[in-house]
Amino acid sequence: MNDFGIGVFREDKRTPEERAARLEKGKRALLKSAQQCTKCCEWLRDLERTTTVNPEANSYALRRVAELDIGYITHGVLIVSAIHSGFAYQLASDGASVDFGISTQSITSIKRRQHAEGKGDWLI
Repeated sequence: MNDFGIGVFREDKRTPEERAARLEKGKRALLKSAQQCTKCCEWLRDLERTTTVNPEANSYALRRVAELDIGYITHGVLIVSAIHSGFAYQLASDGASVDFGISTQSITSIKRRQHAEGKGDWLI
C-alpha cells in the first residue's frame, strides 16, 4: 500500500530494485497525506455501507467521484481512508485497486447531486 494504491505503476516493466524504490517513495508520500485522508474520511461518512463488497464501488472510480467534491486525492488516500472508515473491502480483480462495501445507490445519489451542481459529466 502506498500513494499510488496497491503495488507500483507498470510493475511488470520494472526491475525488483525499481519496484522497491518506487514502493518506498509512495509509502513516504502516503504518510504525508493526513489532511487529504481526513477530508476523504469526512466525504466517505455519507456513503451507505453494505456488508458485502460491491464491484461497482471500486476505489479507482470512487476516487474520481470524491475528487469532484474534495479536490485531488491519490488512489492510496482513497483506499486507506475507506479502510480506516470501516468499509468492507477486498482486492479487485485487476490487482491494483480495491472494491468496497458501499451501496451503488449512495454513489449514484452523489453523482446526481454533482451533476445538478455542474460538477463532472457523469452519465446517470
